Amino acid sequence: MEPNQSKPFNIELRPFPSMIRKLSLQMAEEISTLGSLPFFLFGIAVLLGLGRIGDAIILLIALVLSFTIAALIRILHFKTRPGDKGKRKPTGFFERIDASSFPSVHSSRAGITAGYLYSVIGGLFGACLGIAFVLSVMGSRVALRRHDIFDVAAGGTLGLLIFWGLHLLF
Repeated sequence: MEPNQSKPFNIELRPFPSMIRKLSLQMAEEISTLGSLPFFLFGIAVLLGLGRIGDAIILLIALVLSFTIAALIRILHFKTRPGDKGKRKPTGFFERIDASSFPSVHSSRAGITAGYLYSVIGGLFGACLGIAFVLSVMGSRVALRRHDIFDVAAGGTLGLLIFWGLHLLF
Protein backbone atom coordinates (compact mmCIF):
# COMPACT_ATOMS: atom_id res chain seq x y z
CA MET A 1 0.00 0.00 0.00
CA GLU A 2 1.32 3.43 -0.89
CA PRO A 3 2.12 5.83 1.96
CA ASN A 4 -0.49 8.43 0.95
CA GLN A 5 -3.25 5.90 0.39
CA SER A 6 -5.76 5.63 3.22
CA LYS A 7 -6.42 2.33 4.91
CA PRO A 8 -9.88 0.82 4.59
CA PHE A 9 -12.12 1.39 7.60
CA ASN A 10 -9.74 3.97 9.04
CA ILE A 11 -12.00 5.78 11.50
CA GLU A 12 -10.94 9.06 13.01
CA LEU A 13 -11.41 8.79 16.80
CA ARG A 14 -10.44 12.31 17.82
CA PRO A 15 -13.98 13.77 17.88
CA PHE A 16 -15.26 11.12 20.31
CA PRO A 17 -13.71 12.48 23.54
CA SER A 18 -15.08 15.97 22.88
CA MET A 19 -18.48 14.53 21.93
CA ILE A 20 -18.57 12.43 25.12
CA ARG A 21 -17.61 15.48 27.18
CA LYS A 22 -20.31 17.56 25.51
CA LEU A 23 -22.95 14.89 26.12
CA SER A 24 -21.89 14.42 29.75
CA LEU A 25 -22.10 18.18 30.38
CA GLN A 26 -25.53 18.27 28.75
CA MET A 27 -26.62 15.39 31.00
CA ALA A 28 -25.22 17.22 34.04
CA GLU A 29 -27.24 20.31 33.12
CA GLU A 30 -30.40 18.22 32.89
CA ILE A 31 -29.73 16.53 36.24
CA SER A 32 -28.94 19.90 37.82
CA THR A 33 -32.51 20.95 36.97
CA LEU A 34 -33.72 18.57 39.68
CA GLY A 35 -32.32 21.01 42.25
CA SER A 36 -33.67 24.12 40.55
CA LEU A 37 -36.24 26.50 41.98
CA PRO A 38 -38.86 25.83 39.24
CA PHE A 39 -38.62 22.06 39.81
CA PHE A 40 -38.97 22.51 43.57
CA LEU A 41 -41.96 24.84 43.18
CA PHE A 42 -43.53 22.39 40.73
CA GLY A 43 -43.20 19.69 43.40
CA ILE A 44 -44.93 21.94 45.92
CA ALA A 45 -47.72 22.63 43.39
CA VAL A 46 -48.17 18.88 42.82
CA LEU A 47 -48.47 18.34 46.58
CA LEU A 48 -51.09 21.08 46.78
CA GLY A 49 -52.96 19.45 43.91
CA LEU A 50 -52.88 16.13 45.74
CA GLY A 51 -54.29 17.75 48.87
CA ARG A 52 -51.07 17.35 50.86
CA ILE A 53 -51.22 20.92 52.09
CA GLY A 54 -49.24 20.29 55.27
CA ASP A 55 -46.36 18.77 53.29
CA ALA A 56 -46.43 21.65 50.81
CA ILE A 57 -46.28 24.21 53.63
CA ILE A 58 -43.33 22.43 55.27
CA LEU A 59 -41.45 22.39 51.95
CA LEU A 60 -42.25 26.05 51.33
CA ILE A 61 -40.97 27.00 54.80
CA ALA A 62 -37.88 24.86 54.17
CA LEU A 63 -37.31 26.67 50.87
CA VAL A 64 -37.49 30.10 52.52
CA LEU A 65 -35.18 29.02 55.35
CA SER A 66 -32.73 27.53 52.87
CA PHE A 67 -32.56 30.73 50.83
CA THR A 68 -32.28 32.89 53.94
CA ILE A 69 -29.51 30.87 55.59
CA ALA A 70 -27.56 30.49 52.33
CA ALA A 71 -27.84 34.23 51.63
CA LEU A 72 -26.59 35.10 55.13
CA ILE A 73 -23.63 32.74 54.73
CA ARG A 74 -22.87 34.17 51.29
CA ILE A 75 -23.01 37.74 52.64
CA LEU A 76 -20.52 36.85 55.38
CA HIS A 77 -18.31 34.60 53.24
CA PHE A 78 -17.91 35.21 49.51
CA LYS A 79 -16.42 32.31 47.57
CA THR A 80 -15.77 32.47 43.84
CA ARG A 81 -17.35 29.70 41.76
CA PRO A 82 -14.82 27.21 40.33
CA GLY A 83 -15.78 28.07 36.74
CA ASP A 84 -15.47 31.83 37.39
CA LYS A 85 -11.84 31.95 38.52
CA GLY A 86 -10.09 34.94 37.00
CA LYS A 87 -13.29 36.59 35.76
CA ARG A 88 -14.71 39.94 36.82
CA LYS A 89 -15.82 40.16 40.45
CA PRO A 90 -19.50 40.93 41.14
CA THR A 91 -20.15 44.53 42.10
CA GLY A 92 -23.72 44.76 43.41
CA PHE A 93 -25.03 43.38 46.69
CA PHE A 94 -27.46 40.86 45.17
CA GLU A 95 -25.06 40.03 42.35
CA ARG A 96 -22.45 39.15 44.97
CA ILE A 97 -24.89 36.82 46.80
CA ASP A 98 -25.82 35.11 43.54
CA ALA A 99 -22.20 34.80 42.38
CA SER A 100 -20.97 33.16 45.59
CA SER A 101 -20.70 29.40 45.49
CA PHE A 102 -20.86 28.48 49.17
CA PRO A 103 -23.18 26.82 50.06
CA SER A 104 -24.87 25.33 47.00
CA VAL A 105 -28.57 26.26 47.02
CA HIS A 106 -29.34 23.62 44.36
CA SER A 107 -27.86 21.01 46.70
CA SER A 108 -29.78 22.46 49.62
CA ARG A 109 -33.06 22.07 47.75
CA ALA A 110 -32.00 18.55 46.74
CA GLY A 111 -31.27 17.78 50.42
CA ILE A 112 -34.73 19.01 51.39
CA THR A 113 -36.26 16.85 48.65
CA ALA A 114 -34.20 13.82 49.72
CA GLY A 115 -35.38 14.21 53.31
CA TYR A 116 -38.97 14.52 52.13
CA LEU A 117 -38.70 11.43 49.90
CA TYR A 118 -37.36 9.42 52.82
CA SER A 119 -40.07 10.69 55.18
CA VAL A 120 -42.84 9.73 52.74
CA ILE A 121 -41.49 6.46 51.34
CA GLY A 122 -39.40 5.28 54.28
CA GLY A 123 -37.29 2.16 54.54
CA LEU A 124 -34.28 1.20 52.49
CA PHE A 125 -35.89 2.18 49.18
CA GLY A 126 -36.77 5.67 50.44
CA ALA A 127 -33.26 6.13 51.82
CA CYS A 128 -31.62 4.95 48.59
CA LEU A 129 -33.91 7.13 46.47
CA GLY A 130 -33.20 10.21 48.59
CA ILE A 131 -29.45 9.58 48.58
CA ALA A 132 -29.40 8.99 44.81
CA PHE A 133 -31.40 12.18 44.28
CA VAL A 134 -29.17 14.44 46.35
CA LEU A 135 -25.91 12.87 45.11
CA SER A 136 -26.95 13.23 41.47
CA VAL A 137 -27.70 16.94 41.90
CA MET A 138 -24.50 17.46 43.88
CA GLY A 139 -22.42 15.64 41.27
CA SER A 140 -23.97 17.61 38.42
CA ARG A 141 -23.16 20.93 40.10
CA VAL A 142 -19.52 19.89 40.54
CA ALA A 143 -19.33 18.59 36.94
CA LEU A 144 -20.67 21.91 35.64
CA ARG A 145 -17.98 23.72 37.66
CA ARG A 146 -20.55 25.80 39.52
CA HIS A 147 -19.41 24.40 42.89
CA ASP A 148 -16.71 22.28 44.47
CA ILE A 149 -17.30 19.29 46.71
CA PHE A 150 -17.36 21.40 49.89
CA ASP A 151 -20.05 23.74 48.49
CA VAL A 152 -22.38 20.88 47.55
CA ALA A 153 -21.73 18.93 50.75
CA ALA A 154 -22.56 22.01 52.83
CA GLY A 155 -25.67 22.73 50.74
CA GLY A 156 -26.95 19.15 50.90
CA THR A 157 -26.34 18.99 54.64
CA LEU A 158 -28.06 22.34 55.15
CA GLY A 159 -31.12 21.14 53.24
CA LEU A 160 -31.34 17.88 55.16
CA LEU A 161 -30.96 19.64 58.52
CA ILE A 162 -33.63 22.21 57.64
CA PHE A 163 -36.06 19.51 56.50
CA TRP A 164 -35.53 17.24 59.51
CA GLY A 165 -35.80 20.19 61.89
CA LEU A 166 -39.14 21.20 60.38
CA HIS A 167 -40.26 17.59 60.16
CA LEU A 168 -39.67 17.16 63.90
CA LEU A 169 -41.46 20.44 64.69
CA PHE A 170 -44.55 19.67 62.63
